Amino acid sequence: MGLLRSLDSQLRFLWRGRRTAPPRHQTLGAALDWSHNLLSDVERVALRRLAVFVGTFSLEAARSVAAETPVEGGQVVEALASLVAKSLVVTEIGPTSARYRLLDTTRSYALGKLIRSGEAAAVELRHATYYREIFERTDSAASHSSEPERPVVHREHVSNIRAAFGM
Repeated sequence: MGLLRSLDSQLRFLWRGRRTAPPRHQTLGAALDWSHNLLSDVERVALRRLAVFVGTFSLEAARSVAAETPVEGGQVVEALASLVAKSLVVTEIGPTSARYRLLDTTRSYALGKLIRSGEAAAVELRHATYYREIFERTDSAASHSSEPERPVVHREHVSNIRAAFGM
């Protein structure tokens, strides 16, 4: 499973803080557990489903991949905004749109939650389907173009396309 390999290769949460610090500050994993426990159920589901993304993703991608019972599209948007406000998801403002990403440690933590939830295969399938459709739209545009060269898939999609198709 792609997620399991990714989780194994990600950062470990072994850094120990001060012995006198509260337990939630003694390891990075404990700090993430503490933050995770403060999230609503919808935010927890959205966070673990967003962990399938490698690098940045759009709001449309988040809705396509993370929206599924019991979380619907509108709830994903609200949860994403809340996760950004809580610094669990980072926003990158570009010239034409905002893109989102999880920091590697947060992503690794959330991938573990996704795998343990039993949803990993379904979320991976939605992720692969979303990026296959983007790839097909690009390919379709190329076949209708009079230019001899194929257009390149936008740079922001490359990491996710590679992850979705195990490249």
